[in-house]
Amino acid sequence: MKDDDPAASDERPYYRFEPVPPPVTVLRTDIVDSPGESLERVVIRSFNDEPAKDEQVTHQVSDRHIAPPKGPWSLAEAHGMLDLPASQAEDPENLKDLYAVIVRKDGNFPATKPTPTKQEAGAANPIYDRDAISELPYLPDPIGRGTSLVNLPGVETGKSYLMTADGFTEISDLVPAGAPLALAKVVFRPGPSDAWFEVGAFRVRLEDGTGRSDLRPRWDGDDRVLTVYLPKAEVAEVPYSCFLGEDDLELMAIWHWILQAAPKEADLEFLKQLALDGRHWMLTPRRTLVLVHAVQQPLRPPAFTDLTPQRSLGNTYATLVDRVRVHAKSTIKLDVRAEWSEWIDALAEPEPRRITGSAHVCELGVDDPEQDILNLAHRHEFGDTKYREVRYRGTATTRFREYLPAGLLEDERNITRTTIDEPEGTDEEPFISPVIDVPNAARPEAPKLLYVVPAFRWEEEAAIAGPPLSSRREGGWLRVYMDRPWYSSGDGEVLGALIWTDEFRRIPAEYRPYVTQWGTDPIWVSTPTTGASSLGNFKAATETKLGGLTLDELTPPLAMVPVLPTLRRLEVPHPTPRSQTQVTPQIERARELEVRRPEVELRRERPVVARQPEVVAEVRPVPTLAVAGHEVHYDPERRLWYADIHIDAGPSYFPFVRLALVRFQPISLPNAHISRVVLADFAQLAPDRTVSLGFDPARPQEVTLSVHGLTYQRSQAMREPGQIFVRVETLRPDIPKELGWVPTRDAEIEPERIRRRGEAPLWSGKITLPVARGRQPFRVVIQEFEGYAYQPAAPEARMARVTRAGRVVYAHAIEL
Repeated sequence: MKDDDPAASDERPYYRFEPVPPPVTVLRTDIVDSPGESLERVVIRSFNDEPAKDEQVTHQVSDRHIAPPKGPWSLAEAHGMLDLPASQAEDPENLKDLYAVIVRKDGNFPATKPTPTKQEAGAANPIYDRDAISELPYLPDPIGRGTSLVNLPGVETGKSYLMTADGFTEISDLVPAGAPLALAKVVFRPGPSDAWFEVGAFRVRLEDGTGRSDLRPRWDGDDRVLTVYLPKAEVAEVPYSCFLGEDDLELMAIWHWILQAAPKEADLEFLKQLALDGRHWMLTPRRTLVLVHAVQQPLRPPAFTDLTPQRSLGNTYATLVDRVRVHAKSTIKLDVRAEWSEWIDALAEPEPRRITGSAHVCELGVDDPEQDILNLAHRHEFGDTKYREVRYRGTATTRFREYLPAGLLEDERNITRTTIDEPEGTDEEPFISPVIDVPNAARPEAPKLLYVVPAFRWEEEAAIAGPPLSSRREGGWLRVYMDRPWYSSGDGEVLGALIWTDEFRRIPAEYRPYVTQWGTDPIWVSTPTTGASSLGNFKAATETKLGGLTLDELTPPLAMVPVLPTLRRLEVPHPTPRSQTQVTPQIERARELEVRRPEVELRRERPVVARQPEVVAEVRPVPTLAVAGHEVHYDPERRLWYADIHIDAGPSYFPFVRLALVRFQPISLPNAHISRVVLADFAQLAPDRTVSLGFDPARPQEVTLSVHGLTYQRSQAMREPGQIFVRVETLRPDIPKELGWVPTRDAEIEPERIRRRGEAPLWSGKITLPVARGRQPFRVVIQEFEGYAYQPAAPEARMARVTRAGRVVYAHAIEL
């Protein structure tokens, strides 16, 4: 803007507005051909491995040129920059040289009128196709003294660095004191003797600063290179603008308007310092240079802290809650994936099989590079209520994908880091993919019971030198067969025997139809069974739960209470009966009641009873529901499921057991552990039997034998226990084995008279073989018969009202 009367003054002061032209031009030097990069970004890249041969990338170093703003020849003329001193103006050669400079640097000079030409594709750019700019191809703005860079990495906060051709010429405190900024000023003019149009650009070089103890920038005044160090995954936004000289302020119209506003002296000094530092946006508007140290992958894999699934009854999903640690500066997003395997039992298939499943749970964006903690609260939909053991993996993606070559982006694994399955060392332990239990959220289906049969387990021990050979049949087993399918509540589903942990006579009336009970067979006179059940009675149980169980049969739905037009408190009945409430066993203090009598009575010389000390008595655990879970197995021949249950009902002979069976899922929400109850038919538990044989090396023909076990004292049919018969058999060579065993009459069996009391054997005796053992195959056959009475049929009823008979309850053959 010029004065209205130019002739009023010979000096003709020149006033102008900013920002025309732009204060600073950012020029790029192409070390590699990367046209997609912004001119105002300086990017270095760090790779895990060397890139492919066809990928040309800048590695660890990147440059950008910063040059003074361009000014037209008319602006230089207005400032008198084209006026030569009198001593030089008399020489025509000086004028000719100055004219040539103007024509070369400004094609719009009126005397030239050049024909505009278009630069051909691929032609060298005169500005940034060299490592350094020795000469600007245009006339610079005369008052563009240098560049101010705010918050340049490595510059100490509150300090101002001044860099000239001579190096760091000044390090001073930033005005005002305590300002949370840092300032780096680079002077454009290479030296005081250079012409005004010979001001030089400089390069900003970005290098890797990872591991450096000193991150302060380095200035090379000779090569005019400002080296900035930036650690991996760091991004710095550096506002930059021109700064002015103190004499230049008089040329700015906006500065004159500021003076006309007559600010306070302190404020005016502050504004003046801002203008001289290039920080006054009205005089020298700023632009932003972005410094980026891109990394191929996040610097640290994500780490789950305490991943917890939250689930409610009936929900087919689980809400995952956690605080996930990430390296936010190098991570742009976190993907959470789930993997699991489970058994399915499809009726259309011959047998159950195991399948695998996976799902993408969620994606969390990392918006704040300074926030390394992500709050995870997301639903994982499963589509059913089953229990699953799920492994969750977190995958972090690099924040610098846009800066990486296309070849790396073809495989996502090149730019991501994932939690690991097993720790490789101490440093990797926090990054393990957690495996968590997602609990079952609904009651399992009731087991499809088919039948219950007695079962036995045999244990044999061969003779070694001294110890005798022994064979044991362990009784007390029941095998329960069930129809398909299984796994209605997921993996780990077992067959449970439901009990009430108290004496049978004290079981609450509402629970008696739903719990396991046993008792003595009334036809035998033997030791009674235990009168109560506990989890310890089920020796083969693999999963147990004491308390905290409810029955679907006794849990009514939540009652619907009508809304009344009153403010009275509504009482909603609890869905669980009071008898199902689990009470923690406690220790009560039993004290003698202290009776306080009137003082009048105390004066009648009545004896005073000393206060009894406190007595601590342990109260027995409160009876409650419990379940003993037994592992189930699949029988491929029958295509049925079965479970073996071993019950210790006490020292009773063939007691009756009525099993109350449920499906039991140990990892479940409350009120979802067990199914509805299925009552089995009465079954009997067979007693144990143990056979021991002794051999005397001096008498190879003799064998001692004893049979031990539990039996009855008498029965309704017989006044004595069952009978045990022992015989010796030999093998005929002309008949196949198993069918060729026949009794031998030459063996002598001498039973020992014993009284069956305490630990006495059921049978004991000596066997003398016809020949020494080993010369001929022999085996000992033991059979036990128990007596019973039955009502005969019509033809036999004329002869006797009651008939006695025997049945085999134990049979075993041992080869000698």
